[in-house]
Parts: sequence; structure tokens; C-alpha cells
Amino acid sequence: MKLKLRQRVLFSALVTASATALLGGCTTSSQPGTASDAASTSKTGLTSPGAISSPSSAGVGLPSPWASDKGSPAQRAAAQGALVAYQGMWNDLVRLGATSDWKNPEMGRYMTGGVLSSWSTSLAKNKRDGLVLRGSTKDMPRVVSVSPAGQPTRVEIADCVSDSNWLQYVATTGKVANATPGGWRRSEAVVSYDTDWERWLVSQQVIGEVGSC
Repeated sequence: MKLKLRQRVLFSALVTASATALLGGCTTSSQPGTASDAASTSKTGLTSPGAISSPSSAGVGLPSPWASDKGSPAQRAAAQGALVAYQGMWNDLVRLGATSDWKNPEMGRYMTGGVLSSWSTSLAKNKRDGLVLRGSTKDMPRVVSVSPAGQPTRVEIADCVSDSNWLQYVATTGKVANATPGGWRRSEAVVSYDTDWERWLVSQQVIGEVGSC
């Protein structure tokens, strides 16, 4: 089942409420790019382009998992590598978001293209505003597609991510900047194998509104 990733997530504030754009080209880089689109402010660590509808509970409405038992050894290895990259991206965002360290070259360990550019821009805005992110996300990713079969270079992942415990704080005082809770949001991602860097990188991502999974 193919995910319909027609939009780029605009993380220009790491907390935007509604924004959409076509996915740009995906070029590997450890340096942050620039997201030119801005959007209105939300409350927590994730953004919600409004591209995905809203089921009632976590995990509901996600595509069926890819049947790994029917895949080739190369496909199973690709699926595992892509999941490591996807979850590594979230781990790095939580860690670097705690200091809004958007210039850290480790931002590019698991992301590329528009995803890297947008998240870098988001952390940079938090830095300018004197904000940091504390807490962590919760997720339940599943691989839904691995292609091509012979030598996979593209893995699609569907996830339900919670930002309820990933909130903005004022860096100088440690006070919560906005305690409004988030919730479960559907995340769809493409993880691509970069032949130059010889690793899997999240190259496309869409995140839905609170309640979209």
C-alpha cells in the first residue's frame, strides 16, 4: 500500500498549526537548509498540516504493516535499516531540541532534504525565541512498503506519534512556555537509501493533526 506523500511538513516553528507545500528535491546534507514558509503557532513539538483525517484512538487508521515474512532478505534488511533511521531521527530531535541545537551536524545523521531543512529551521526559531523542548515523544512505527524488491532503496513508514510530553520551555527560567497538551498524530514518512553516504535517511514526512491516529 503506497502512502500518498504529496506534502512537505513545514516545521518552520516546530509548532505550526496549518501549512502545506509540495515536497522539494531531496539532497543529502549535514547542514541545515532553509524552510521559507511560515505558519501560525501551536503548542508542542510537532506540526499539523491537516493533511490526514482524525480517527478516535492511537494507531487507528494506519495502513496495514508490510508482510515481512513474504519479503526477500534484502527487503527485510532494508526495512530494519529504515526503522533504525526513522527512530534515530526522533531520538536526535528530542536530544537536540532540549538545547535548540540546530547547528549540530548530527541533525543530518538520519534526515535529508526538506525534512532536514524544516526541522533545522524549527529548532533555529526556538533558539531565537529562547525556547527549548523537554520531555520525549511516543511512537509506534510500522513499515508498510519496501521497494524495489531486488535491491530496495525506498521504505515507507506509517506511525502514530504523541507529543503530549514534548513541550516548549523557556530556556532561562525553566518554566513551561505553553502547557497545552498535544496528542497522537499520524506521521507518514519515506526513508531512502543514499548511495553516496551508504545509509538510510528520512527524505519525506507528513504529520497530521492531533487525533489523526
